Amino acid sequence: MICGSKYTELVLTADLAVTPATITGVTFEDNSFVYDGTAKSLAITGTLPNGTAVVYTNNIRTDVGTQQVTATISGSNYTELVLTADLAITPATITGITFEDGSFVYDGTAKSLAITGALPAGTTVNYVNNAQINAGTYGITANIDGGINYNDLILNASLTINKAEQTITFNSPGVLSRDAGTIALDVYASSDLPVNLSVDDAFIATVSGTDLTVHRLGTVRVTATQAGNSNYLAAETVVLEIRIANAEDAALPILVHKAVSPNGDGINEFLMIEGIGDYPENRVTVFDKSGRVLDEIEGYNNRDRSFTGEYVIDGTYYYYLDVKDGNTWKREKGFFVVKRSAGN
Repeated sequence: MICGSKYTELVLTADLAVTPATITGVTFEDNSFVYDGTAKSLAITGTLPNGTAVVYTNNIRTDVGTQQVTATISGSNYTELVLTADLAITPATITGITFEDGSFVYDGTAKSLAITGALPAGTTVNYVNNAQINAGTYGITANIDGGINYNDLILNASLTINKAEQTITFNSPGVLSRDAGTIALDVYASSDLPVNLSVDDAFIATVSGTDLTVHRLGTVRVTATQAGNSNYLAAETVVLEIRIANAEDAALPILVHKAVSPNGDGINEFLMIEGIGDYPENRVTVFDKSGRVLDEIEGYNNRDRSFTGEYVIDGTYYYYLDVKDGNTWKREKGFFVVKRSAGN
């Protein structure tokens, strides 16, 4: 106010204005977190001026994804400041899960592998090439679908199914008679695979499948084998001795054939003595009707130690057969005919 005695009083007015300040020194940055099942949020950095406050919009996220967050800063003395930033949750890596190789023995049922460990919520596993039955080694894949919050995980392992062992059961039919004919042998493999049989002396008996056909006296060794297959190992070989015995009232436990026909047709080519192989301590003496000894064979065996009649003429001949039965020597006397052809 200006005044004085010589001046009229003059009053002046003016406006004093204080305008809102701009807020500075505050930032709002994007941020990314790895999913861990807990809620994540963003926050401004810097110091807010006195009298201002911040309000966040859309500022909480738990599951994997990205969203925009708004930070609004306001106060009576400052221009409102709106900041935005991206809040991102990235997929987590699945841990604590293992997928190990496995080994089994074939038993005709399906075998499978499985992961160990607890799958996180929202994840699933799918197996490829699992559930195998036959022997072999297989590559198995476990595909773990991470869902929305985990990275997918692929694990590989080997599933091995080893061949199973098998055994042969071969039950003896006991002592058989010469007229037993064909009998079914009680032989089988635990695998149910067919058993193969063979004999060591087809003069005594032969086999067809699991049937034994008796031909002559003696002891035959029947060998049972099973070679296995893609699922079974070969079985251990089983050998069974089967004896074909003479009648109990026979003088000797053997039987001498009465005909020799050394003509090359494969029939009666030598003096067949059935059952002689069971009595290796033996002696056969062959002589003609005058008593002249033609041959004396120790350890007669129907093979390399036998009487063929090759160097004698057709006719009737005689023999002594001495065998040691247990601790006792026994003798049988008899005759046989050498005849080369039906016309002679």
